[in-house]
Amino acid sequence: MQCSLFVLIVLDVRPLPACSATACPPPRPASCVSAGGDQHLGGGVIYRRGELSEATIDSDWPHQVALPAYRCTGSNYVTIRLFCEGLSLCDRGHSFYRDGADFNVFCFAERDHAGRFREQFGGEFIDPKDRPKWPGFRR
Repeated sequence: MQCSLFVLIVLDVRPLPACSATACPPPRPASCVSAGGDQHLGGGVIYRRGELSEATIDSDWPHQVALPAYRCTGSNYVTIRLFCEGLSLCDRGHSFYRDGADFNVFCFAERDHAGRFREQFGGEFIDPKDRPKWPGFRR
């Protein structure tokens, strides 16, 4: 049995520059790549290095099943993850809000794997281009 755990630790071990009473240098920004270039002070989508973009997920794992978020927590989370071992499940998924409920989207590379997942846990097949977006999200 294989288990995976994603842990992110950010350490900045460089010494901080000395501050005078009147001026301190601005804090160093985190190392990141963003969708709109370096966005140190503004909003915008920030992608961490190596993180899959939504477009990559939708093109490489196009068979997607949406489950209500409340059915993906606690022991159900563990059950879902164990069931998906050996299936073509993407490491990342999507989420959306519809009709007063949050949904988690599980993305598969193979249609058969998505079908087996749906048979086991229910949910609905969704097309990536028709997936609801979060309010205020511009594409």
